[in-house]
Amino acid sequence: MKYPTILKSMYCTQTVIAYDSSNVYHLKGLFEGKYVKDYHIHDTRNVTREFLDSTYGVVESKEHAEFIIELAKVNGIEVIKWPSDQKVFTFRETYGELTLNMVDSSYVENGLKKITIPMPPKHIVSKEFKVEDEVTSYDGSKMTIKAICGDLAWCECPTGSLRMLTVHLDNIKPYKTTLREKVWDVIANTELKDSVIDSIVTDLLEEFDIKEKNDDIHG
Repeated sequence: MKYPTILKSMYCTQTVIAYDSSNVYHLKGLFEGKYVKDYHIHDTRNVTREFLDSTYGVVESKEHAEFIIELAKVNGIEVIKWPSDQKVFTFRETYGELTLNMVDSSYVENGLKKITIPMPPKHIVSKEFKVEDEVTSYDGSKMTIKAICGDLAWCECPTGSLRMLTVHLDNIKPYKTTLREKVWDVIANTELKDSVIDSIVTDLLEEFDIKEKNDDIHG
């Protein structure tokens, strides 16, 4: 998969702009308006063209314009050249083909929906894996990378029927991020009863071997 691109969950309205295989900004859904690191792109589909069709927005800087143009080109959208000082972008069909235009605000047509295309945060660093890194797959299984070849990793699985598994690098993430995501799942599910939440928290504490700092101090 090439980046940047706009992805939508196959199971809900959650839509993100992905800057690489793990760093995203939520455009729609529960976490709308938030940047997320170590996001799983598993079970998503590319909706870049349909999301951008018949939209317009503000160009905030030369770098922002370059990013929008990159988003268009990566996803097969024709870019029409305009002077670089234009302050508005539009995505619309021209002779049956989706095109990106950079125009003056006075040229924005009626019927276009205003959107924001956020730049990636400057602190974003693409995740890089190396041999012996502990990672998790999309289903939460813990694994250890034993070899990497291109976009594939050969991983050792301590549990399950398969002891060794070949996975795509887009479908794994650093093991340390799993606890944070599980806690967010609990927080987001406001329909759970307090007793159920307490049971989940207890299981998480045991699973990740979390103890009070003074638990191991005796005497």
